[in-house]
Amino acid sequence: MRDDCISARAIFDFAPRRRRSPFLGPRPFTARDESLFFGRSDEIRLLRGLWRRNRLTILHADAAAGKTSLLGAGLIPGLRADNANVLPLGRATSCQVWPVAALPGHNPYVLALLSSWAPEESPGRLAALSIDEFIRDRQALDRDGSGP
Repeated sequence: MRDDCISARAIFDFAPRRRRSPFLGPRPFTARDESLFFGRSDEIRLLRGLWRRNRLTILHADAAAGKTSLLGAGLIPGLRADNANVLPLGRATSCQVWPVAALPGHNPYVLALLSSWAPEESPGRLAALSIDEFIRDRQALDRDGSGP
């Protein structure tokens, strides 16, 4: 090999390691990305206060404004660090379709949300529950030590 030529492998071995970029692209930040999520501490503090006072807090904004990231990498990890009993992020829409005859009278949005929180549960059992009943059942399990 010539003296003025360096192999690509040698360059790679000596190149400084790139730090993980704080920009994830189109996917939302999650708890795994908490260390990369910054600049939203005022919003996290406001949401934490609202949640502690009201328990039902609705977060709304334009599409792609960062709501899921704010919750997933900001608010929820902080609440869990305070030992709050926090459900995972839920979805009120689903790709699954349940036949009306099999689950008469069910609310498809409530069923989709409960299914996202408890994917191991049967849709028939979840379709019979309201959100309030689901949360009360979950709290009863937590008190018994069986946990969700």
